[in-house]
Amino acid sequence: MIKNSMYIIISYFICCIIFTPIFIKHGRKKYLKDKGVKYKRINDLNNDNEFEKKIFKYTVFVNVETKKKLDNINLLEIALNSFDNNEGNVKEKYYSFLEENKRYNSYVEEFNNIMDKDITYKDDIVIGTALFKDVTKFKEYELKKCRKLLKKFKYKFLLRIYATYDSPKRKKHWVKEKTFDINDISLFPIILNQRTEYQKSKKYQREIMTDSLRYDVLKRDKYKCVICGASASDGAKLEVDHIIPISKGGQTTIDNLQTLCMSCNRGKSNKE
Repeated sequence: MIKNSMYIIISYFICCIIFTPIFIKHGRKKYLKDKGVKYKRINDLNNDNEFEKKIFKYTVFVNVETKKKLDNINLLEIALNSFDNNEGNVKEKYYSFLEENKRYNSYVEEFNNIMDKDITYKDDIVIGTALFKDVTKFKEYELKKCRKLLKKFKYKFLLRIYATYDSPKRKKHWVKEKTFDINDISLFPIILNQRTEYQKSKKYQREIMTDSLRYDVLKRDKYKCVICGASASDGAKLEVDHIIPISKGGQTTIDNLQTLCMSCNRGKSNKE
């Protein structure tokens, strides 16, 4: 009889040791849902903001004719062109990511505002419950649980460039590849914008005035000055001139170029 009583008492204490923390944990969680002002606000914020896990992967396949071309291929340039041309909706998806990221940053800002705001609780909030020693312990518990409610923004964005070359009889196969992640791609708009600005510059417009382009202009104008009609057989030195000067935004394109003799070109100077 005594042994049975001892067994019951020991079993009771063991159950208390095992289950009391569980009951307290469950009780605190329920009590927090009912009384935690900050906890409620963050839950409301989370209910208004959903962030799905998204994965975007796109591969550009390039096959070149020679091993030398593969060795010299510029994978970054291919990636930039693919992005600029919105191949595979890469650019569209990227700007969609920016919008989602912007929304997430706004969410985090609002989350932090709620976390930083001091909530005043009266002492009687913990009176009558053995769950918390005092108000300070309740607030510490609330902060701990609130931190765990911060949502994560999971968005993977990958652009893969896969270039290959096969020997004539396909006995050998070479590959050159690179994967650009969201950090790399975020620089693409900057690089492309800088390139566009440079292409508008005087330096670039003069650089692209090639001998081949000069020849095309001279041939089109029948090797004569379009103003006075003088040609090389007349002793005139022919030059290719920008109709709208580069200094005024003129481009080095065949429709903005004309053949002038040196005399007419000097007389025209910077005039249109």
